[in-house]
Order: sequence, then C-alpha cells, then structure tokens
Amino acid sequence: MTVTQLQKHSQYDECPKYGCDICYLQEFQHMTRAQLRDHIKKHCPEVQIQCAICGKSFKRGEFNQHLCLRDYYMKLLKKNNMEVVEFLAEKMMKFKR
Repeated sequence: MTVTQLQKHSQYDECPKYGCDICYLQEFQHMTRAQLRDHIKKHCPEVQIQCAICGKSFKRGEFNQHLCLRDYYMKLLKKNNMEVVEFLAEKMMKFKR
C-alpha cells in the first residue's frame, strides 16, 4: 500500500484498530470505528443508563434487573386488582351522593 492508501484505510471505518475503553473486554478491543460506535450505543455492559421514571443510573448489564417504583406499584395493583376496583367504586359512590 502507498502511504496515502494506508492513511485512508486507517482514517475510515475499514480498519479494526479501535477498542472499547469503557468495558475493556478482550473481544471488543479490535473493532472498526462504526463497530465501536454501535457497541457503545447498544451493547457495552459498562455504559451507564438512566431510568426515565425514577432517575437512577445503572450499568447496562444491571439495568434489566432494575425494579422501578412504577413497576413495583403496577405489580401491586395487578395483584390486588379487585380490591382497588372496589375501593374506587366506593369512593365514586360517595362523591355521587
């Protein structure tokens, strides 16, 4: 290769010379620039993700186990579905009078 071709090869997305500096996993140390960008945006387990509901930050690998307050209350509501409906019906009847 000529020097110009080598520079073009290393500057653009065809040269696998980039490695993830966030997770440092061995399998992610020889990627192209496009693969590195995709890895960080979608797959890197060490990237911090913020929950849109409670605002807490978690690593991507731990985020699946995150039980948000909304999820917790929805689980309780589904568990006690009839009790909630009866309570709401009772309150509506009081307001109706």
